[in-house]
Amino acid sequence: FTVPSSFNGGRLFLNFDGINWKANIFLNGKKIGRIEGAFMHGKFDVTNLVKRGTENVLAVEIIKNVNIGAIKEQNRMSPDQNGGILGADNPTFHSSIGWDWIPTIRGRNIGIWNDVYLTHSGAVTIENPFVRAELPLPDTTSARVLAEVTLVNHEAQPVSGVLKGMFGNISFEKQVTVAANKDEVVKFTPEDFPQLKLDHPTLWWPKGYGAQYLY
Repeated sequence: FTVPSSFNGGRLFLNFDGINWKANIFLNGKKIGRIEGAFMHGKFDVTNLVKRGTENVLAVEIIKNVNIGAIKEQNRMSPDQNGGILGADNPTFHSSIGWDWIPTIRGRNIGIWNDVYLTHSGAVTIENPFVRAELPLPDTTSARVLAEVTLVNHEAQPVSGVLKGMFGNISFEKQVTVAANKDEVVKFTPEDFPQLKLDHPTLWWPKGYGAQYLY
């Protein structure tokens, strides 16, 4: 792939939506990381490795399963044993080993899962956003909303800014400084932000029990 020569500033990341099951990642001949775990996401800072205006070479080494299980071919006359041994280190699709409705899958479905792509950002990235609501059940007339995100500073100096969030007509913000090359978990709670204490919240209900309202 080629990155335009006009690209400058900010950070460039190489992203994997998933690998099944283990892989080593190389860019322009240098190992940049490893992914372990079925369909785990991978994100690598490649700002200083990517060449601008010329070809870049990405290589992905997929690690085969150590314990591949039985090799067999089912047919309608001989379905063989369901599942067989899945192996000690390959939590991939169970049916890859073969089942009474599917033959053994050669390679056990290992490989790249979904997209591989580049993203660009400033010095700080917002990662792992998590929001949850707490209700004093069975009372549903109020709710506490709690939110948190991880800020990652990819630069060699501190970065300050304002982190903002909103849902519906409710907004909240906090002044934050993230140390050089550090992660900072920022939390928003109703104790610090009273607007996150909701009266008579509009709830999301399972189908058949009510509307699926989304803030």
